[in-house]
Amino acid sequence: MPLGWMQNRYYPNSQFEDEQGLLPPATVAQNTLDLGTVLPAYVAPRDMLLLGGNVSWDHVAVKSGPLDDQSVLRLTPVVGWLHQFGDADLLGAFVAPMFSQELRGNGSWGYSGYGGVIAMHTFSDEFQLLYGGVYENSFGQHSGYPYLGLQ
Repeated sequence: MPLGWMQNRYYPNSQFEDEQGLLPPATVAQNTLDLGTVLPAYVAPRDMLLLGGNVSWDHVAVKSGPLDDQSVLRLTPVVGWLHQFGDADLLGAFVAPMFSQELRGNGSWGYSGYGGVIAMHTFSDEFQLLYGGVYENSFGQHSGYPYLGLQ
């Protein structure tokens, strides 16, 4: 499990088109910087509490088109818990609310986020079953996703 990360993504030429055809297309450059960590805050024989978060800054520079430059700050605190039921079964739960604000204006903070429960059953060192579900709140839109995987 990574304990910390830093990532910078740069897209020098992206184009956006108005789906309704009312505005001319826009060409932009986008830069995103992420910095985060998740660390064990409490460790017991069968439990672990993880705390951390991520800070992200997105800047979209308009090269051509009718739009203005945009900068968005996003803060994501993370809380996770792992519990080992026995030698073969592990359960994890997490909550990651996301708070974002456009930096150029004086607007209020927006809210979205994720939460979920994922379990793993180990059949052998080479074969594990993962299953569970994830909930997403994306600025008022609510979605649930089942999770099923083999490792």
